[in-house]
Parts: sequence; C-alpha cells; structure tokens
Amino acid sequence: MKQFLKRLLTSLESGYHYIYSYRHEKAALEAKKYLWKQIRLTAEQQKEIRGVYGKKVSNKWHRLYQAYTGSYNKDYFPEELFSTKLEPILCPRNICTVLQDKSLVEILYASVPGIKFPKTIILNCSGIFYDGNRNIINRDLAISYVEHWTRNGDFIIKPTLDAGEGKNIRKGRKEDSFHEAQIGHLLDHYKENYIIQECVTNCEEIRMLYDRSLNTFRIMTYILEDKLYHAPLLLRIGCSDSLIDDKLYIGLNDEGYLREEAYSLEGKKYRTHPDTGITFYNYFIPNVHKVIECAYNCHKKTPHTKLISWDFALDKNNNPVLIEANLLGHTAWFSQVACGESTFGDHTKQMLQLIGLK
Repeated sequence: MKQFLKRLLTSLESGYHYIYSYRHEKAALEAKKYLWKQIRLTAEQQKEIRGVYGKKVSNKWHRLYQAYTGSYNKDYFPEELFSTKLEPILCPRNICTVLQDKSLVEILYASVPGIKFPKTIILNCSGIFYDGNRNIINRDLAISYVEHWTRNGDFIIKPTLDAGEGKNIRKGRKEDSFHEAQIGHLLDHYKENYIIQECVTNCEEIRMLYDRSLNTFRIMTYILEDKLYHAPLLLRIGCSDSLIDDKLYIGLNDEGYLREEAYSLEGKKYRTHPDTGITFYNYFIPNVHKVIECAYNCHKKTPHTKLISWDFALDKNNNPVLIEANLLGHTAWFSQVACGESTFGDHTKQMLQLIGLK
C-alpha cells in the first residue's frame, strides 16, 4: 500500500508538471505569434519537418526559430517536446530539485580542476545563516560581514531556490554606503534561502563588449550512450545599462569566436553591440575550451542527471567561474536562436527515440 501511494503521488506530480509546462510553452508560442507568422515554409520544408517529428508536432516552433535566425533547419527541437517530454526523462525531478539548490554549487564542484567560484560572503538556508566557510552564524554577525564587505567591494544577492531567469537578483554597490540597518532590511526582504557573493569581474575581452553586467556563457551538456556532449554554445550579454546578462544572445564556436549576429528576446538583430559599437563577427574570447572542459568535469560529478545547463563566466584572469548549475527548467530556445542550429544536431533522432517519437 505504501509503495502504491508513493507511485500515485509521483504520477500526480509528474502530471501536474507536464500540464504546467505544456500550457507555459503554448502561451509562449502564442506570445511570439508576431514573429513566427512572418515565416512561410515551403512544401518541401514542411515535408522534411514531418519526416523528423511526425504530423502531430506543430511546425510553428521551427518558424519561430527561423524568424530569429533567418535559417531553416528541419532538426530544430520544438520547445514543447523538450520541456514536457525530454527533460522529465533526462532530469529526474525528485533528484534535480535538491541538486539545483544554488547553495550547493561550490560544495558539489569544488574538486573540479581549474574551476573558480564567486566568493560567498554569507548564505541563508531555511533561515539558518552561514559564513563563506559554512560556519553557522547568527543574523547580527551575518549583517556585520556584509557591512564590512561593502566598504571595499560590490556584492550580488540572489535566491538559492526557484531563481531561474535572473529572478530577484540585486546588486549592491560600494558607493551606496550600506549601513547595518539597510542590510537588515535587505535580508528581511529576501527572508530565507539566498546567497550574497562578491561581484565577478569579466575578463578583458568580455568587459570590452559590455561591462555593466556579468556576461555569461550558457553551455548545455548532456549524456547520450555513455558519452558527454554539449549543445551549441552561446554568450549572454547585457545592454542599455542592464545589470543582468539576459538582453542579448549570441552564438560562438568551441574555439571562442562569436557569430555574426546577436538577438534580443523581441527578435531584434544586432551585428554590433548597441552600446559599445563592437562588431560581433569573429570577435575572439579566450579560454572557451576551458569552460567546456570544466562543464564536462562538473557534469561527471552530478549523479543521475543526463542534461544540465551551466552558466559560466571568465574572470579578469581568464579563469572559468561557475555561476550556476541549472538542472530543471531548461530551454532548447537559447542555443537554437543564438546559433541557428538544432540543440542536439546529429543526435536529434536519438533524443526523439527517448521520448517515443522514432
């Protein structure tokens, strides 16, 4: 009876997340109607897409990605299939819900060679305060640590749970002269489950592109037939005084050279950065191969999970800095829009086999 109830609860939870994801993706597709309606596929292209995904999967997703990139690709992976069917198979929710707690990032991956992390000033987990060395401290001491830090540097505060898409991230600046009462109000606002860390400085090449935000690499790694692979790489860049790197998306190759165009969420295309004027095409960023290597080595230390989306920065010394590990709520959108390529490329058919479409 106990096992039956456990399976029933698991089934109900899976059903809830399927319905939620399905409705979310449908709404997202509808919201971008003004983009995909501009694209007319030829009869041959429609036939090719049906040959990959069958008749029941809408080609509106392919049209949406093409609206951004200008490139047709029969293997674009529809977001609807990705989030509702593939992610639940590759990312078991009961395990990933725990592992993607941002307070665990350094604990899980500290032994990976060559990797760095933002310095933690304080951390709050379920109302308990910790210092950067994971010693339990009281609230007054936590406030004093933050106040002392702000005399010399800036900080970032963000939730450690349910914190996707840059949600509720705030930057504290040294020049704002935080005093203890202000810090106390800030901690009260976040209540619990948050982390305060130093601000990482972009490497020189990325800083020249745009230096108001920490611009990060998104690299999705996945395991298929006992081997690790990664989806096409992209760099997320801020603009227009944004402190968050979610304004522009541009692809880059494994050697570190940017592609020709960056894209905004609204579908605008940029060949130069709108603030700095730097031309994107073939702009070189060093040590991208080290970012890929670190992502692979981090994935090896993450049990049970076959797909992870990593956010890495390159610091002022060109060291890979792991900012976040995203184990749930992935998207196929980023890499396909930024790169004009299928998320899984030659592995698309195998991924479809996993969800029973091939």
